[in-house]
Amino acid sequence: MAALKVAKKFASSGRERHTKHKRIDNESSSDSFENDCDTGQDVFRKGALVRVLLHNFLTFDDVQFEPCAQLNVVVGPNGTGKSSLMCAICLGLGGAPRLLGRAKDVKHYVKNGKDTGFVEIELANPRGRNRVIRRIMSAAHNNSSWTIDGREAREKDVFEIVKEMNIQLSNKCQFLPQDMVVEFAKMDECELLEETEKTIGPEHASVDLFGLHQQLKEKQRSQSTVANELGKKKDTLIELQRQNQLVERDVQRYRERQKYLQTIEHLKLKKLWVEYMFVRDQWTKAKSERKRLEEVLKRLKAEMQPLKDKHKEKEGQLNSSKQLQQAAVKALNQAKQALKNKQDELNQLEDEVDGPQQELEKKKHEEAQRMKNISVMEKEIEIFAHEMEQLEDAESIQTKLAEKHKRMRDIQTQIDGIKADQQQLLDEKRPLEDKIRRAEDMLRRMGDVRKQRLDKVRQRNRDVYEAVMWLSENQHRFKQPIFEPIMLQVNVRDQTYVRQVEAALSGRDALSFVAQNPEDYEAFTSIVHDNMKLKVNSACAPSERLDYFKPSVSFEVLKEKYHFEKRVIDLIEVPEPLLCFFCKYHHLQDLPIAGNLGPADIQRVIHEVKQLQSFFTASSRYMVRHSKYSGQPITKSSDLMDAFILSGSVDLRQKEVLEREIREAQQALEVIAVSYRELEQQDVALRQEDNRLRKEKNELLKVKDNRKKLEANIESRRTKLTTLRSSSFDLKVLEEQCEEAVRKVQEKRVLCFNELVAKVHVCLEAAHNRIKAGLDTTSVEVLHSYLTERYQRKKIEWDNAEQEYEKSKEKESTVKTVTQNKLTLAKSKSNGVENPMNDERLSRIFNTLPEDLGEIDDKIHEYHTMAELCFGDEGVLKEYEEREKRIERLQEEVKEEESSVDRDQQNIDGLKQSWLEPLRKLIDEKVSAKFAEFFRQMNCAGEVRLKEHEDFGKYGVEILVKFRSSEELQALSAHRQSGGKGVAVDEINQGMDPANERRIFDLIVQTASQQNTSQYFLLTPKLLQNLNYSPAVRVHIVANGQEMVEYSEWNMDRFLL
Repeated sequence: MAALKVAKKFASSGRERHTKHKRIDNESSSDSFENDCDTGQDVFRKGALVRVLLHNFLTFDDVQFEPCAQLNVVVGPNGTGKSSLMCAICLGLGGAPRLLGRAKDVKHYVKNGKDTGFVEIELANPRGRNRVIRRIMSAAHNNSSWTIDGREAREKDVFEIVKEMNIQLSNKCQFLPQDMVVEFAKMDECELLEETEKTIGPEHASVDLFGLHQQLKEKQRSQSTVANELGKKKDTLIELQRQNQLVERDVQRYRERQKYLQTIEHLKLKKLWVEYMFVRDQWTKAKSERKRLEEVLKRLKAEMQPLKDKHKEKEGQLNSSKQLQQAAVKALNQAKQALKNKQDELNQLEDEVDGPQQELEKKKHEEAQRMKNISVMEKEIEIFAHEMEQLEDAESIQTKLAEKHKRMRDIQTQIDGIKADQQQLLDEKRPLEDKIRRAEDMLRRMGDVRKQRLDKVRQRNRDVYEAVMWLSENQHRFKQPIFEPIMLQVNVRDQTYVRQVEAALSGRDALSFVAQNPEDYEAFTSIVHDNMKLKVNSACAPSERLDYFKPSVSFEVLKEKYHFEKRVIDLIEVPEPLLCFFCKYHHLQDLPIAGNLGPADIQRVIHEVKQLQSFFTASSRYMVRHSKYSGQPITKSSDLMDAFILSGSVDLRQKEVLEREIREAQQALEVIAVSYRELEQQDVALRQEDNRLRKEKNELLKVKDNRKKLEANIESRRTKLTTLRSSSFDLKVLEEQCEEAVRKVQEKRVLCFNELVAKVHVCLEAAHNRIKAGLDTTSVEVLHSYLTERYQRKKIEWDNAEQEYEKSKEKESTVKTVTQNKLTLAKSKSNGVENPMNDERLSRIFNTLPEDLGEIDDKIHEYHTMAELCFGDEGVLKEYEEREKRIERLQEEVKEEESSVDRDQQNIDGLKQSWLEPLRKLIDEKVSAKFAEFFRQMNCAGEVRLKEHEDFGKYGVEILVKFRSSEELQALSAHRQSGGKGVAVDEINQGMDPANERRIFDLIVQTASQQNTSQYFLLTPKLLQNLNYSPAVRVHIVANGQEMVEYSEWNMDRFLL
C-alpha cells in the first residue's frame, strides 16, 4: 500500500499490498513503464507521474504520493490536503500559481512557519531513465530554484521537459483544479475546440490536430493579407492604365509641340549668327565715327584759348566795380535808417501830447461812477434790513434745531441697536447655512458611492450590471423586494477595515441577487437567466431571523485575550435578510479582525481557538480547518487585496445625523428669519420718523442760512460804501498838471524836427553816390556778358563734340562687346563652330531657313503659336512614362502573386482535408458517440457537434443536451445544467443524486480502464458504497490520526498483521 503522510496524516491505497515500480523490457513495450502488482502490470506512458514527494508544502511536512498509471481516486474529508496534491503537481511541473486560482505567490505554498519547502516529481520516460524534477520554494525571498535529475537547472529546462512529455497545465481539459472550475465553464465553443485538440495530441489522432488548426488559421490570415494586397495591386494597375488612357492624346500633342520647339531653337540659332553679322558691321562704322570726332575736338580747342584769356581780364574789372557799388549801397542804407529813427521819435512825441488829456477824462468818468455806486449801496442796505425783519430770530431757530438734533440722536441710537440685533442674527445665520451646506455636500458625496460601485460592477461583470439596472425598474413585478448584490447594498462603518470586509463578502455570492421568498426567486431567475440570457447568481434568503445566528466564540474573549479589534458583522450595515443570508452561508458572526498580529500570536489563535474557522489580520486572511482524526489545525493564508468595490461606503448613522442636523438648522433659520423681519419693520418706522425730522431740520437751517446771508450782505455793502466815500480826489489839480505836461512835450517836438531835416540832406548825398557806382558797374557788365556769351557758345560746341566723341567711343565699345558676345553665344550654341557655312549640318539647316531677321522673328512667332496650340506638360509626359514602367512591374507582380495565391489555396485545401476529416471523425464517431452513450446511460440525451465556418478561427465545439424527453436538445452552458438553474460545484459528484453519481463514477472507471488511456486523478471528499472498481483504479485515502507513522516507515504487511 502506498503511504501518504504529512505530520500526523496518511494516505492509504485501495490495493491489498504495497507495490514497487520497475521498467519492462524494450521488447514488450517500446514506450511504456510497468510496475508489478497483484492485479497485473501498470503501464506508465511517457510523461505519466510515477512519484510525487512533498516537503514543507502547504499543510504537509513530508509526504510521498505514488499514483498508478491510469485512474487515481483521492478520497478524504475536506481540509485534509487533497487539493494540495494538485497544487504540488502544477507547481512541481513549472506551472504558475495563477493556474491554481489560489495564492498568487509561491511563498504562500510553503508551510506556515517554515523557510523553505520543495516538490519533487518523477516522470515516466520509457526510452531512458525517468526524469526527476524538484522545485525548491523560498518563503523569505518568494522565489524558486530547480534541479533536474539531482543537478541544478533553469526553469526554461523544466518547461522543455514538460513540453516534450506533452503535459499541458494551462489546458483546462487536462488539468482542472477545483478553484478553476468556474473558468472552465466560461470557455466558449472555439476555446473548447482548441483545448480538445491540445488534449487529444498526436497519440490519439493520426495527425497533430491543434498544430494543423493553428497552421490553417495562420495561413488563412496570411492568405487574406496577400489577397488584400493583390486586390490593391490590381486596383492600382487598372487605375494606372485608366490614367494613361486619359492623358495619351495630351502626350501625343506634347511630342508634336516638342518638334515645333526644336524648329524654334534652330531659328533662334540662325538668328544669333545673323545678329552677329549685323553688329559686326555696326562695329566697323562706330570706329570710323570715333576717329572723325577726335579731329573736331582738336580744332575747337585751338579756337577757345584767346576768348578764355579776354574773359578772365574783364571778370577782374567787374569784381572791382561791384565792390564800389556795394559800399555806396551800404552808406545809403545807413542814412535811411538814421532818417527813419528820427521820424519815429517825432511821432512818439505827438502821442505824448494826447496822453495827459486822456488821463484827465478817465478820472472825471471814475468820479461820476463812484457817486452812482454810493447811491446803489445805500438802497441795497435798506432792502436787506427790511428782509431781516421778516425772518424768525436766531435764538428761536437755535432752540428748535437743538430739539430736533436730540430726537434724531435718540432715533439713530435705536436704529443702531436694531442693526446690532440684525447683525447678531446674521452672525447666527451664517454658521447654520454653512452647516446645512456642508451636510448637504456630504449627503451628495454619500449618494455618489452607489454610482461608483455600479461602475465598478459594470467593469467586473456586465451581466450583473444589466440585471441591476433591469431590477431597479421592475421591482413592482415581485411580491417582496429582491435585494441587489450585497456589494451594492453594504455600507462599511469604518473604512479602516474595508479590505477585510470586501474579502469576507467576496466570492460567488458577492454579486448574487437575493429574493425573500421562493416564488420571487423562481420568477427572477426565469426572467434573468432564460429570457435575458444573463449569467448572474441568485439565491433565496433564509427563513431564520438574525438573532438565530450566534457567534461560536464570545467576541469579548477574542478582544481581551487575543487582541481582536472588530467583527465583520459589526462593521457593516445591510438589510437584515441579506445579513441573515451571509451569516448562514459565510458565518459573518464568526469573522473577527485583528491588527498587526505577530506569527506567535497567530499560531496561538489557531491552536487555542478551535471554534474559529477564519479570521483576518491587517494584511492577510487565515482559513483554519482541524483534522477530524488528529485534531491538528490545517491553515491556509492569503494576502488581502486592495478594496475594489467597497472603497467608498455610506455611514447610515452619519447620514441620519446629517439629516437631523439639517432639519434643526432649518428650524433655527426660520426663527431667525421671523426675528429679522420684526426688526426690519421697527427699522422702517424709525427711519420714516428720522426722515421727517431731517426735513424739518433742513427748513430751519435754510431760515438760519438766509438770515446769515442777509447779515453778511449788509455788512459787505456797508464796508464797500465806506470805501467809496473815502476814495474821492480834486479835478482842478489834475487839469493844471495836464497842461504843464503838454507844454514840455511841444518843446521836445521842435528840437526833434530840426534834427530830422539834417538827416534828409545826408541821405540825398548817399543816393547820388550809389547811382554813379551802378552806372560804372553796368558798362563793365555789358562787355563781360558779350565775352561770356562768345566763350559759352564755343564751350557748348566743345561739350557737344566731346559728348558725341564719348558716345561714339562708348558705342564702339558696346558694339564690340555685343559683337564678341554674339559670336561667343553663337559659337556655344553651335558646339564651337567658327563659321556655320563651313559646317555641313548647320549649313543644311540654315539653307532651309530665312535670311532676314524680321522673317526669322515671324517664323519663331508662327512656330510658337503652333506649339502653344499643341499644349502639353512635361510633368504629364514624365508621369505617363513612369506609369508605363509601373504598369509593367505590377503586371509581373500580379501574375506572380496570383500563382502564389493559387498555390497557397491548394496548400490550405490540402491541410484542411488533413485536419478536418480526422477532426470530424474524432468529434462525430468518438467524442459525440461517447458523450451520447454516457448521457443515454443517465437517461438523458446528449450530442457534440463540430461547428464549421469559413473562418478557421471560428470553428468550435457545440455541446447539446436534454434532461427530459419532452425537451429539445439545447446548448449546454453555465445556466443549462440538470434541466434547471444550476450552480457550479467544486467536486464532480457534489450536488448529484446517488444514482447519477454511481453512473458517472462507472463511466469514469470504464473510460480510464481502457488500454492506452492517459493517467487520471479524481479528487473527492466521499464515495458511495459498493462502487464498481477495476484493476486500473487506485484509491488513495487521505485521513488524519494522532499516531500516524512517517510515510517512509509505512509497511502494509505489518499493518495487516
